Amino acid sequence: MLAKVTIFSQNKKLFFGQTNFFFLLRKEKNQTKDMADKSSTNSGIIYNMLAVGSKIKGDFIADSNFRIDGIFEGNIQCSGKVIVGATGNVIGNLICSTAEIMGTVQGTLTISEMLSLKSTAKVTGDIKTKVLSIEPKAYFSGTCDMSTEKPEPESK
Repeated sequence: MLAKVTIFSQNKKLFFGQTNFFFLLRKEKNQTKDMADKSSTNSGIIYNMLAVGSKIKGDFIADSNFRIDGIFEGNIQCSGKVIVGATGNVIGNLICSTAEIMGTVQGTLTISEMLSLKSTAKVTGDIKTKVLSIEPKAYFSGTCDMSTEKPEPESK
């Protein structure tokens, strides 16, 4: 997969062009600290990460988990879990199997399994998911579709 991206870090342009892979790839050991915070456990799998102070514009497609602590402008399609940390900001559509939001998301969220909005989350846009968990003080503005049925095509 080839993506055209611009990467910024603390207001300095680091890269512009085409690349096959542009995120930090990390392997964590099993521990109680997870990619997000101390709220869940890390299974020791490989994941992609956008660090604090970094900004990316473009579309992203991945088979593994993705953690966002910086700014991402574009669409994300991920087969695994997407975590938007407390400092993370996503402007664009998100498609993934599960998601945990602690930061800000503006766009349409299509989550095939479970979406969890933590108390610091700010989500503006429409949600389609099977399971939705919203902690007290989380902000959500938009519509939510939790139907498990596939929409029937309109007949003419």
